[in-house]
Amino acid sequence: LIWALTEIVDSPGGLLWTRTEKGDHRLRARFNSQHEMLALVDGAEPMLPFMEKQRWVINVDELRTAPDVYGDLPLPAWVLDNADAWLIVPLMHEERLLGFVMLLQPRAAQSINWENLDLLKTVGMQAASYLALNQAAEALAEARQFEGFNRLSAFVIHDLKNLIAQLSLVAKNAARHKHNPAFI
Repeated sequence: LIWALTEIVDSPGGLLWTRTEKGDHRLRARFNSQHEMLALVDGAEPMLPFMEKQRWVINVDELRTAPDVYGDLPLPAWVLDNADAWLIVPLMHEERLLGFVMLLQPRAAQSINWENLDLLKTVGMQAASYLALNQAAEALAEARQFEGFNRLSAFVIHDLKNLIAQLSLVAKNAARHKHNPAFI
């Protein structure tokens, strides 16, 4: 996923964050990057609703030099302080931001035109559909594990109830038949 995006714009690497169930975004993958990055981006971070609403690829260099292009978008300090941060590509699936990829500065300076941006957005949407499919598969696998656990628990509890019933019957009859050698 990250590799495909890096190849489009000749970026040496990138990082992937995906949405958690709580709405935060967790760092999930790296490609050719050893940068120390924020492992969890708070769901209240203004950059996230901006990307979800606008569906724009954020050019960090452009935002540094011409912030008015992005309106009043304040990028987080962990992005602005990283000199290697270049492009932030939203991963949109069905009107929802599933994650984003931060691409690192290219090996040689280059300008990004609308065709590059449209291609990045399109690949981002395709990648988001695969992420959504993967998340659904993981949720299904987890549900199947719980179903198996519940079935196993039902069998164990049923067997325990049978043993308890047998032992209580023996204990109940022991008081009456404790002198009977055949019972003992």
